[in-house]
Amino acid sequence: MNIDTFGLLEVRSYAKYTVIGGFGLTPDQIYIGISRLLYPFFGGLLLYRMSKWRINLRKGGMTICSLAVIATLVVPHIGGDNYGWLNGLYCALIILLVYPAIVAAGAGSELKGKRTTAICKFLGMISYPLYITHYPMIYVQMNWAAQHADAPLGTHIWVAVSIFIASIAVAYASVKVYDIPVREWLSKKFIYSNKNK
Repeated sequence: MNIDTFGLLEVRSYAKYTVIGGFGLTPDQIYIGISRLLYPFFGGLLLYRMSKWRINLRKGGMTICSLAVIATLVVPHIGGDNYGWLNGLYCALIILLVYPAIVAAGAGSELKGKRTTAICKFLGMISYPLYITHYPMIYVQMNWAAQHADAPLGTHIWVAVSIFIASIAVAYASVKVYDIPVREWLSKKFIYSNKNK
């Protein structure tokens, strides 16, 4: 991403040809954040509505989709300083084509087995709360790592794994303590009360 339509990205030369950003309230961060939010939202709605675009993987849909996501995420920044546009091209292809195909394959594939179904339901349940609540945890881990740079590698791994587990726990608690009760209250307050009128 380096399309500077409104002249807001000059200040982010450190992150040329990446989708890094959208985490602050400066004009460049708001511009990037809106871009990062709008495409996945409307693309997801389109995929949801267009059931004929779903890809049916007959066997191992969850495994194939999971491995595809992992494969795209482990690729480091490509192109270096001279060919950074290659990284922008890679990010654009992954975001615009590969991820929608993975979502379409996940939505179109059958779940088989109680364990697989339970895992998918759990991950689906915590996905949005995890998305919303994980970032402060990342800052905790980054701050700890900066303050304890000389700590043994095993300690760094232990802290990172603990932060990961804590992020899952906070997301799950958010669903159980806040999301489900609030949705039930709103349903009773607005949906059922309107039916009785």
